Amino acid sequence: MLLIGGLYAAYKLGFDPYRGTIITAAASKDLSATLGKEEASADLAYLVDKLEKRHPACIAGLPKEVQAQYEKELTLAFSLEKVKVIPEVQCQAPIYHLL
Repeated sequence: MLLIGGLYAAYKLGFDPYRGTIITAAASKDLSATLGKEEASADLAYLVDKLEKRHPACIAGLPKEVQAQYEKELTLAFSLEKVKVIPEVQCQAPIYHLL
């Protein structure tokens, strides 16, 4: 029994692909909501942070193409005063597509 408990603990601590991910869901904004440039750039930064920590293609850091696309989308987000949620999600798609 102790061996099974130890194996399970080792799995949860080292091999569980869902470790460190969300435990409880938080309400997200409505798709018609408007974000400020800081909030939109924070969303992009969150996306890239999760990619760097979890995506196998980013183990050695973000690939150059992904970093360039992130910077391009970040510049776009800062050039607008307000961003609707749907276009903000659409600007994340080119970053995902490169992986």
